[in-house]
Amino acid sequence: MKKLRLLSKRSVVSGCFLPLYMNETDYKAVLNETLRNMVAIREKTERLEIEAAKLRQFFLATLNMLAETDRAQFMEAFRQAGEGLDVRERSLKEAIADILRKSSPKYLTAADVRDRLRANGFDFSGYTSNELASVSTTLRRLKPEEAEMTTIEGVMAWRAKESWIKRARRVDSKWLRTNRET
Repeated sequence: MKKLRLLSKRSVVSGCFLPLYMNETDYKAVLNETLRNMVAIREKTERLEIEAAKLRQFFLATLNMLAETDRAQFMEAFRQAGEGLDVRERSLKEAIADILRKSSPKYLTAADVRDRLRANGFDFSGYTSNELASVSTTLRRLKPEEAEMTTIEGVMAWRAKESWIKRARRVDSKWLRTNRET
């Protein structure tokens, strides 16, 4: 007969801790479920961050349609609204890393990366230089173990190195496919 252990689990509904009796074989199911929940939350967070970036871009683009006197009032309201949000701002390097990893093994030029960042809703409004210059500078600063650079028809292009892709993966996609129903 297997030993039973008393564990506590926070109830999603009430927030209270509930006692759970589990045998050792239940740990795998609990871990699988926890990992599935973590992946689902990460995916939802990424979608919300993209939506928030699109809303910020829309707001700032529309703000430019107002007269200077009205613009200051709305800009202050925008800043105050943003202070209450606990939204993690992604850095340009993190966003570029995601683009390179997802497109690997294909090489991308700085313009390709910029276009994909725009399509994903990356907010360039906080950058003083133009978008392409910011992307190009960030790409050139990547470490040799992160990305490799080549020249294609006279234009520099980058791709993520396999070791960087492997290190960045948090959850193995094969594991997800085989354990979705567990």
